[in-house]
Amino acid sequence: MRHRPFAKIAGPGDPLGAVPGGPWVALEKIHGAQMVVAVRGDDVRFGKRKAWLADDDPFFGWQLVRQPLGELARAAARRLGAALVVFYGELFGGGYPHPAVPAAPGLQPVQTGIWYAPDLRWAVFDALVAADEADDGEFVAFHELADLARSTGLLLPPLLRAGPRPQCEATPVRVPTRVPAALGLPELDGNLAEGLVIRPDARARPGGRPVYKRKIAEFDEQRF
Repeated sequence: MRHRPFAKIAGPGDPLGAVPGGPWVALEKIHGAQMVVAVRGDDVRFGKRKAWLADDDPFFGWQLVRQPLGELARAAARRLGAALVVFYGELFGGGYPHPAVPAAPGLQPVQTGIWYAPDLRWAVFDALVAADEADDGEFVAFHELADLARSTGLLLPPLLRAGPRPQCEATPVRVPTRVPAALGLPELDGNLAEGLVIRPDARARPGGRPVYKRKIAEFDEQRF
């Protein structure tokens, strides 16, 4: 199974190409480590941004979520009905400094600057379906991914707004993260989201869909 990297998300000033009409979505951008889960039949592979992971590779303790995530990915792939499905998601968590939330022994936070959960979690932000290894495939629409998450238990980044592109672009960037509340955790003061990801809510071939991000100043790469 070949590894299919997720294209870099455009930032402010990056060219977007053709910008379609129709419905769009604005999602909270989760600050973590990208992890890929690919399913072909009963075969499941896990990977980092640019390469597959070996069973013993050190990558933020990903082995702790491997078995349950593999089962969820198989179930979700069966529902999509494609020969090959690649799920792109974010591995996050590992610490939550709230007095009412017990720590998970032996874990260190995957991310710095934002607190999400005491244990390790993975949220899927995109999925590609393909007929075979030679097929470049097609990304599913976000509403399809949301339906899939509801039916299988996969976790999604919080949806902040859906509608025409101007409305999604007007979504405030500097807001508290909604991830802990979605996981049933008490809020922490000053626990801000990293930013937004804005994209069309439609199927598209790789390279044929504009996806761009907006970050708060503390996480803006352009500062560096």
